[in-house]
Amino acid sequence: MVQLSSGPRFRRGYYLGALLVGMSLTFRPALWAQYSVSYVDLTPPGAFGGSLSSTSGSQQGGAAGFPNVSVAGLWSGPSHQFTSLNPAGYSGSLISSAAGDQQAGAAYYGGGNHAGIWSGTAASFRSLNPPQSIDSMVFATTGTRQAGYVTLTAPVFAVHAALWSGTAASWVDLNPSPEANSTAYAIAGNQQAGTVYLPVGQHAAIWSGTAASFVDMNPVGARGSEISATTGSQQALDLLCKTMISPGDKVIVEGPTFLATIQCFRLYGAHLISAPIDANGVQVDKLEALIAEHKPKLVYLIPTFGNPSGAMLSLERRK
Repeated sequence: MVQLSSGPRFRRGYYLGALLVGMSLTFRPALWAQYSVSYVDLTPPGAFGGSLSSTSGSQQGGAAGFPNVSVAGLWSGPSHQFTSLNPAGYSGSLISSAAGDQQAGAAYYGGGNHAGIWSGTAASFRSLNPPQSIDSMVFATTGTRQAGYVTLTAPVFAVHAALWSGTAASWVDLNPSPEANSTAYAIAGNQQAGTVYLPVGQHAAIWSGTAASFVDMNPVGARGSEISATTGSQQALDLLCKTMISPGDKVIVEGPTFLATIQCFRLYGAHLISAPIDANGVQVDKLEALIAEHKPKLVYLIPTFGNPSGAMLSLERRK
């Protein structure tokens, strides 16, 4: 597997990924120079495999497999520069994300996974496991903030979405209710995104740092099997077109609208009809007339900060 990586080192034409070697079925983290054969094996001596989970600048974070143990580690390019981040006495560790010179993940000890951060050496490992928790993991890092989950035993055994700002003392429980299971998978600025399991099922959710600001992204009560996570609006549009659009179907869009949306609709053979907009968004009276005339399969609108117009649909028109 090869993935294009970010950071100053790789913008100069390097690829970072993992190579499946021969019949040994061993994953080996690897570095390639673009348009060349300068492959560099990043698996450290004595390791039977490795995986790269994240990249930040010139550093790569992941785990290398040694006899009977998985060791979190850093590479700065050549394999001999591999640095083990496994704290002494811990039976396993994994890096999930990196930001700057910080790596976040989990080290296994004391009967559970402990979320932790490293700043480059094993000696700087800091456990982020809060009191009374038996299991925790960091999935995402941005700046000095980490988002993940914590498994608590009291008052109710549950998995709680969690936020840290670098120390266990600053741990914040993002669970919207004591009975809910939740996990934060991504973080951007002050927002975390993840899932919450409420009595009606699994809900997509966002938080802005505290449980009080939890926003349920599943207001209709859809089951977990009815929710699909996408890698952006473009993938969601593509799935929608695959499901709904047949060649010749009419679709009403704003004029102008997002270029990539037009391309997606046309790719599936839709006939596009433009609805006029002004500073207050789409002109709803004219939109109603177009719907009555053409009976479209879909109407695609961007009510808030239209692209490329920047228009905001007014409250009166929204009603």
